[in-house]
Amino acid sequence: MVQHFLLWRFTDEIRAGDTAPYLEQIADSVATLSQIPQVLSAGIRPLLPGGEWDFLFCVTVQDITQIPVYQNHPLHQAHQKRCQDWLVKRTAFDVQVLDNECQKAKPSRHLTERAFFA
Repeated sequence: MVQHFLLWRFTDEIRAGDTAPYLEQIADSVATLSQIPQVLSAGIRPLLPGGEWDFLFCVTVQDITQIPVYQNHPLHQAHQKRCQDWLVKRTAFDVQVLDNECQKAKPSRHLTERAFFA
């Protein structure tokens, strides 16, 4: 499996106020991505205040070849359009999830498939 991560930063105007309503709307929008056949899971996590980034987004697919399919899907494009005016900066990276990481019995401090979406 592959996890596609994005770190996002809100506009300065949003950062100066309460970001919770925006995070809720983004979470609702992200939930629609689970309807894309290639998506195994999707979610966001707010980050601690004071850093460069405001939240982490993760989508899990079976393999790296499915990321462009997911990105070009109309539901993903609609999600991007809904959120585009609130966000000014992002960085993305992909992580290969090893089989043994998905089967750990104990919670880990690392973001694994199970821990991230628990």
